Amino acid sequence: MLRRSPLLTLLLALSLVLGNRTLLALGTPELPPPPDATVEIVTAASSMNGAPISTRKFSVESTVEEVLEFYRKEWAKPIDGHPGFAEGHINQWHIISRIEGEFLLTVQVRESQYGQSSGFLAISDHRKRTQVVSSRSFPVMRDSVVVNDITSNDPGKQGRTFLVRNEFSPTSNATYYRDHYLHRGWQPDFDQSLKGGHVLTFKRGGEIVNIVVQSFGEGTYIVANTIKNTVF
Repeated sequence: MLRRSPLLTLLLALSLVLGNRTLLALGTPELPPPPDATVEIVTAASSMNGAPISTRKFSVESTVEEVLEFYRKEWAKPIDGHPGFAEGHINQWHIISRIEGEFLLTVQVRESQYGQSSGFLAISDHRKRTQVVSSRSFPVMRDSVVVNDITSNDPGKQGRTFLVRNEFSPTSNATYYRDHYLHRGWQPDFDQSLKGGHVLTFKRGGEIVNIVVQSFGEGTYIVANTIKNTVF
């Protein structure tokens, strides 16, 4: 099974760059959860493209539309020359975001059981945003573009998540990564096709690599999550 939702990682990466060291940092705008929501920290310490990041997960008995309407009202007033908010969606996920000064506030929400909703809250610090992402820490097919590079440090493990885009088919990408890891002594743990894509997981010693390949628009996106145990 996947250790972290790859779809979440893809959505986070596609819905602009996230990042701030802590939600309590001086000068960081408030991103309130929906009323009566249950909230928990997803990662205590991580970074994207070298910029610190912290994200929160929420669940609430309200519908998706009620959650979106809460933020539409909360963010109705334009600020710093920007519209009050912007909306979009990818598959079952609805995304609403707002710019405040140097920060981007992003909410992702989808329907859960019994008409309730769940989602994620994130704040980006544009002052720490890197314009060009370059990484040699993850194998890619030729002419691929590394869109985002996220690192995380949780108790007992270190993680890194890459978002990569290229023009090759999902099947070609899956074959490339299967050959790459198997030829380097990694053991296959999960290998399954999905609609328009593929999911693979490899293990070696105290390391795990989760890879999701998915066609998206004109190209293919690869989300790779690497986890290394630091406690033996």
